[in-house]
Amino acid sequence: MRVLLILLVLGPTLRSEDGPKPEEDKRQVPAVTERCAELSKAIEALLGPKFARPVPVHVINEDFIARFAKETEERLVPKEIRDAAEKLAVRLKQVPAGYDMAKAQLKLLRRMVAGLYDPDLKCYYVVDGKGEPGGMTFDMTAAHELGHAYRDVDKDYWKRTKASILTDEDRAIAVTCLVEGDAELIGQSIGVAMNTGGDVEKVIPSVIASAKLAPRQTAAAAANPMMREFPLSMREMLVTRYLIGQAFAAAVYEEGGWGALERAFDDPPRSTEQVLHPAKYIGPNKDEPTLFAGGDPAKALGDDWRNIYSNTMGEFMVRVHFTEALGRRRATKVAEGWDGMRYHLCEQTGGALFFGLISTWDSEADAAEFARAWADWASSRDDKDKPRVIKSTDSGHSIDTADGLVVVTRIGQDVVVSDGVPADRVASVSKALRAAKRAE
Repeated sequence: MRVLLILLVLGPTLRSEDGPKPEEDKRQVPAVTERCAELSKAIEALLGPKFARPVPVHVINEDFIARFAKETEERLVPKEIRDAAEKLAVRLKQVPAGYDMAKAQLKLLRRMVAGLYDPDLKCYYVVDGKGEPGGMTFDMTAAHELGHAYRDVDKDYWKRTKASILTDEDRAIAVTCLVEGDAELIGQSIGVAMNTGGDVEKVIPSVIASAKLAPRQTAAAAANPMMREFPLSMREMLVTRYLIGQAFAAAVYEEGGWGALERAFDDPPRSTEQVLHPAKYIGPNKDEPTLFAGGDPAKALGDDWRNIYSNTMGEFMVRVHFTEALGRRRATKVAEGWDGMRYHLCEQTGGALFFGLISTWDSEADAAEFARAWADWASSRDDKDKPRVIKSTDSGHSIDTADGLVVVTRIGQDVVVSDGVPADRVASVSKALRAAKRAE
């Protein structure tokens, strides 16, 4: 789930300097180029001069996007990490066993993407047949993507995101929410103004007001008929980064206008907690995440185990993880107490998988709430109509599942999850997870 879905979140801004260059799929269309030039000038009139030269514009087809994304994903992420991500998606019940995530992602991109900015080749690709130049759909999409180009002149957000994606996925998602939220405000403000003949400054207040309400549309957006065939986790990852990104960008804008958003690229949010709760980012006293390092449980599991992937799970991904099983309202509430989390996926010779995590929460009550939520999810994931028995004590819960023993332990504001742990290794594995070093 994790890396592949974050690459989906990053969407088509996936490029490698030596990536695919299918010239036969790219066309120059004067009407498209002229309209994009007008939109670029409108962006500079709103935000200030920055473009040294016009952004190159190419019209492409959907096959270009699919090939572009596939080949770039293969370059950016080692095969062993892609394989581990697929195993993790199945292990956490985000997708069914045997589900072809890569194929589904490409299908989703083909269906949903109308345009994309390439931060390595510094050009804008317009998907043929998805809006006419001068129409609202075209203008909002083009202004959004050209907004990326405007920031990319001196804000190297893509390089920073690539650097963190394999080590701190939560931070990578947080930066992406800023990038997309900012572009949404630019795209909607410019697009609406140019299509209605209005003054862009007069349009902005309504765009900001709408953006602040955007997260409430998550459920409806994820239920879009065009996406219903895809797993909920994929739908949530695709639509929510725009919705919470808009709300976050609107909060930053209200703090200090476009200048505040410009400065945010130099000091981006460090967690999705800060994105979901802008008050934890804005101001002098930011709520920084607790970062965990180490805590690898592979040796404690046994000689025939190895760690195949470790990363950070943030508030947003905790929410996504629980939404389908526990409902959106409870999942959101459980995730809100997040302060830091590190997870590990280990594989035994023969194919068995262990998932473990160490987490810390804002309060003991928040920790207890998360511990209970994990136990409830574990008890019902094999058969929702016949949940497994949860054995609870003051310090945690245990459940026998088809994937092995699940032990959830709370120590004050910390929670350790050992999901699929051999019964004779519970204490040693918990100790290994708790040995992780922490820093803010």
